[in-house]
Amino acid sequence: MHGLAPTQRLLMIDGADDCHPLVTVLKDAGWTVHDKTLDSASDADYDVGLIHLKADHFEHLHELEERFPRSNMRWIAVLSADDLRREKIGDFVCRWFFDFHTLPFDVNRLQASLEKALIKVDPAPPASSTGPELLGESRPIRELRRLLSKLAPIDSPVLIRGERGAGKELIARSLHAQSRRRDK
Repeated sequence: MHGLAPTQRLLMIDGADDCHPLVTVLKDAGWTVHDKTLDSASDADYDVGLIHLKADHFEHLHELEERFPRSNMRWIAVLSADDLRREKIGDFVCRWFFDFHTLPFDVNRLQASLEKALIKVDPAPPASSTGPELLGESRPIRELRRLLSKLAPIDSPVLIRGERGAGKELIARSLHAQSRRRDK
């Protein structure tokens, strides 16, 4: 992380006291850090976004949901472990964020997450003549590809639910094709 050029720009939303000790560490690692409120932030000039989710955000999740699809950067959420356990909040974080961190911070893990967030690759696997392919560019398909790319590196069982004919098997094959176990 120390080899990054100082052009790596982090937008920190509602950092509060919990996030401010990180600023020095991140600046030393080559990041330019700007702390703003959600209302005053424009994500056009940043590479990665870090938002400290708090109670007032939880009351207005729909506003955040409207913001993220328009954003060209990857977002990392910061929240308490208790908040993450809340069903609606946990689902929201898994759906909209590239990664999340609970307080207190593990600085090394956060730096690794930021580095990974900089790698802007298409989460869809390369199409092959034998592998499963998710066709289309609709918002739900893009969200599904993003979710699959987040789940693929995790060596853990995944439950795929849905009605008959919804494409569960296609999703399972696509997830497996992106996983580390694809050759097994």
